[in-house]
This record gives sequence, C-alpha cells and structure tokens, in this order.
Amino acid sequence: MLSPLCSTWGTLELHPPLPSREHAVEPSVWSTRGWTYQEAHLSRRCLYFTDHQVYFVCPTTESIEAVLHTEKQTPILPPLIRRETWSISMLVHHIEVYSRRELTYEVDRLNAFRGLLSRSGFASYHGLPLYTPPFRGLDAPTSRNFDFAFARGLFWQPPGPDRKAVFREPWRGFPRWSWVASGGDVGF
Repeated sequence: MLSPLCSTWGTLELHPPLPSREHAVEPSVWSTRGWTYQEAHLSRRCLYFTDHQVYFVCPTTESIEAVLHTEKQTPILPPLIRRETWSISMLVHHIEVYSRRELTYEVDRLNAFRGLLSRSGFASYHGLPLYTPPFRGLDAPTSRNFDFAFARGLFWQPPGPDRKAVFREPWRGFPRWSWVASGGDVGF
C-alpha cells in the first residue's frame, strides 16, 4: 500500500523527495550536543538514523537507504575533515560553531573539542589557538612569537551588542580569559 503522499504513474511509484542529511539532522538534538560535533568531523564513517531514513557518510561518498546503489559509486560529497592543511580561519570557524553546542558537564567543554584542536596542527593553550603568521627572519620559535600568538588567541568575544560573557559557575579550572570558560557562543 502506498502512503498518502505517494502516487503511481504506470508501473512507477512516485514518492516525495526525502530531506537531505543536513536538513534531516540539523533540527535534531544530536546536532546541538558538544561531543557530537567532534564525532561528526573526526569519524571516518558516520551513520545517521533519522525519522526519514538512514544516511551513511564516509570521506568519499554519502549513501542513503532509499536509493538503490550499484557497485560503482561516484563520490558526491567533499571529503570530511581529513589531514589536510588547516588555516587559522578554519580552526576559528570550528570554535565558533562548536561554542554554540551544549554539554551535560561543563568540565568537558575543552575535552569535547581537543581532537579538533589536535587535528588542526596549531598549538593551543587552554583552548586558545596559538598562531603566528610567518615573519621574515623569524623561523625559530621565540617567547616574542608566543606572546604575539597568545595575544591573538585572546581576540574572542561573546556575540550581541553588549558583548558580555556569561561565565557559568564553577569554571572547573578554565581561566576566564579562555573562550572555553565562557560556556557559550563566541566569535573571533
């Protein structure tokens, strides 16, 4: 028996289009949780179970249960985050998106992002990305370079017109100058 939204045309069954993975997963609680952000970006393969169907994602392709697959598959997605070279803007973007996520335990705020910090290749200190642009003649790390990188990492701010961070109690050992201590949405 066909669902009320389906119809037939000759021997064909016509079904309404199913939502893309992004549209199916985006409104879910899963997409609001802190640990799932890192899981989605660092896992080699992901299965997403939604109300509509199951989605399988790997670095070269995305498959859905509603479509018959042949042996030869063509990659339809850009690769998930792999070991490519990261830019500082890419890392900052991930921090901004991740900071909107929720955690059951605030003490996990840095640990639930530590894998992405590591994958980025940038040094970090209490979650602050330490980045120094290449200077001519300054190839070796120096304390001056660290000072500059640390100062640049402090350029985060909460969103909104008043730009006041809401620090959740207790801070669980995170210094207040780190975006991790804010426990909420940040921008750079």
